[in-house]
Amino acid sequence: MKKRLLYLFTCMYLLLPFHIQGEEGFSQALKISLTGKIYKNFSFTVEEDLRSAIDFSQLQWLLGTAELNYKIHPRIKAGVAYMHLLNLYDNTQHRHRYLLYVTAKQPCGSFVFSVRERFQSTYAKHKKQPTSYLRSMLTLQYHIPKSDFYPFVYAETFNNTYRGSMALDRLRLSAGCDYRLNSRNQIQLYYRYHFLYAPDPVNAPQGIGLTFSHRF
Repeated sequence: MKKRLLYLFTCMYLLLPFHIQGEEGFSQALKISLTGKIYKNFSFTVEEDLRSAIDFSQLQWLLGTAELNYKIHPRIKAGVAYMHLLNLYDNTQHRHRYLLYVTAKQPCGSFVFSVRERFQSTYAKHKKQPTSYLRSMLTLQYHIPKSDFYPFVYAETFNNTYRGSMALDRLRLSAGCDYRLNSRNQIQLYYRYHFLYAPDPVNAPQGIGLTFSHRF
């Protein structure tokens, strides 16, 4: 049964672009995420995120992430991360990104509410000053009883902190579903929509993604 569901998730991800290929500003992403414990409350995550061009014609971005996090409380976690953004066709678009975040979760029956505050600073090869954002994210997830499905929705704001001011450059809305294959492996299928109030070379206005996660 689980193999059939994995096959279904994969087919949905691969076939959906053919129905929306004519729409402007649509891309797809494929991510692999590996997580493991280091010592006591310390753990790590490494990820590789592959993103297509807007017209699906080619793979355009590779986003590699290395993250270290610490569980302050069973429901609160903080972490730091480094991300390398590689544009395969334009070396002037390469970026180095540094992140600092804290996440809190609150279960309520079959629902889980979570909030995340993340500071992000990105250094581009062609720019003298980094671009920094304060990203605020609110997520609501639901566990369908007697199943391994966990549908979710979330909203995230990207507030540009240039020169100490706060300007909303982007609003991200997303809906998707996690499916737990077993205690260590999980897949996620999601759809994202961006309200872009400033140019964004990495994120398309719309996108679909498939993520495979493994916990050591």
